[in-house]
Amino acid sequence: MNYTQINQQLKDRFIANKNNDNLEKYAMSELLPLIEDYGNYIKIITDNINIITNLNLIYIAVDASSMMDSSKPFFIEYLDSKFKQVCDKDKSIIYYLKALFIKNNDKYNKESKLYKELLTNSIKLSKDFNFVNNRLALSKEFSGEDQKQLITDAYNNIEHIFEPEQSSNDSLEDLLNCENYVKEFILGTYRNKLNTF
Repeated sequence: MNYTQINQQLKDRFIANKNNDNLEKYAMSELLPLIEDYGNYIKIITDNINIITNLNLIYIAVDASSMMDSSKPFFIEYLDSKFKQVCDKDKSIIYYLKALFIKNNDKYNKESKLYKELLTNSIKLSKDFNFVNNRLALSKEFSGEDQKQLITDAYNNIEHIFEPEQSSNDSLEDLLNCENYVKEFILGTYRNKLNTF
């Protein structure tokens, strides 16, 4: 069965039984190689936000929105509404995604101080778990020893480096798991060897 057929099968399963697990698999199937329909992923999450039971799908929606140059803050506002109720790890990710949103929506020149502040807050809250991308993003705002230290800290937070050919051998289960996406593309703790600064 090819990815397009799998995508259709997961869509049918979700339509028949609308729950978070089926939503996760169906939405993530929109991001499979050769499909990579970020716009439809965002639409699926937007239309079904009321059944989401964890924030990973929202995090991915913010990331997908940034790839589409979307300046609509819907998902950022949603995360803001949950901020007081979540743990430090989620707060750290939210700070990072808000900074990413600023950077990707041409607000950076006007709000570079806020961008740095959001990344700094993200790093402060990520002392008890690994987070690479927040440190790398902030390192680009500095030079000299400060930059070196942030890059070193980022490197020390990597959990797994995989060979480029490994990603083409990922199981379907791995590709449909939103936690894996978050680790690779948002936290940056799982890194392709070619993408290891």
